[in-house]
Amino acid sequence: MTLFMFLNNSFLILSWLFSYDFLKLLFEIHFISLQQFHQYITLSILSQQLLLFLFIQGFNHFDKQFLIFDSISRIHKKYKVQSIIGIIFLIILGSARRIIVNGHFTESFFYITVVLLILNITVHLTAYVYSQYYQQTLEKNILSRQFNQEMEKITLSDEFRHDYRNILLSLNSYIQNGETEEALDFISSIVNYSQPLLEDSPYEQLTYIEIPAIQGLLIKFLDLAQRKGITFKLSIPTPIHETDSSIQLADFIQCLSVSLSYALNGHEDILLLIKKEKKQISIILNNNKENNDSPNNSFETLNNKHKQQHGKKSELYLVKKTLSKYKNTSFQFYATPQHFLLQFDFPVHDSSLSSKRINLYNLYPRT
Repeated sequence: MTLFMFLNNSFLILSWLFSYDFLKLLFEIHFISLQQFHQYITLSILSQQLLLFLFIQGFNHFDKQFLIFDSISRIHKKYKVQSIIGIIFLIILGSARRIIVNGHFTESFFYITVVLLILNITVHLTAYVYSQYYQQTLEKNILSRQFNQEMEKITLSDEFRHDYRNILLSLNSYIQNGETEEALDFISSIVNYSQPLLEDSPYEQLTYIEIPAIQGLLIKFLDLAQRKGITFKLSIPTPIHETDSSIQLADFIQCLSVSLSYALNGHEDILLLIKKEKKQISIILNNNKENNDSPNNSFETLNNKHKQQHGKKSELYLVKKTLSKYKNTSFQFYATPQHFLLQFDFPVHDSSLSSKRINLYNLYPRT
């Protein structure tokens, strides 16, 4: 919101600067008469509106190319203190600029205008550079986590290979002595010992979703499930790229985070499937149990029950509300005493699909 305020301020300053302010400057330096000033004042205001429109459309095109605000939105920290300080500076300088305008101090007016524009550029550039640094740091952490997982598997493989001959000799000895029960116990202990090596690590699936922010979110919940002793299986059959998502990344992260929080709260065996088809990406989350009962809890039932107990709507309502902003999305939820299923879908990004995006032009009222 702070960045939008700075962007708003920049567009307004520039649009007025090259229209009405320029006309007023010509009058202040006596280049045009008072009559000419009043004659062109309506034209200058119309020019300001046109310039404002062109600035907004130009930035929309620029933002689609470089995803500036989308990149900034991935930063988890809010930086409230820095935002408040920035807004205070913006208000002070803006108020001083208005006082100078009323006082007809032409030279001071242009000085403070330049200062405001430099401040706006500095704030946006700093935020964007930091967001890129944040993404690179996140990618390094993910690669480091995957490297550690691979090293653990290699260590387990080396240990298992080293003990393989001794295992066979011990098993052969049990069989030759007719100690069947001991042999079965020994095999069971070997299976338990080698379970981490034989099972596919969920971290390997992270390489198929090439979105660092989503990878970081999944790692967070994988670690949380491990600390809670919850089995969390992750399946991503096909690669998913950042450009595949037709909804904003911040909304994608929010929907997935809320859904996983619900799943890990009171369920012991979680399966998350993220699959991409030709025209749709589906997020399917359940507790990996067979559903032998008919569903008796719809989303509305869950939401009403949560509202009665806690006085507010369920967090899953936020997922449904967020997805409703976009076209061709869906949200499904049902539960039985032993099973739950949560699924939301959204289209694969395509230029022909018109999902709802932030429209900067709506931020500025027409005058």
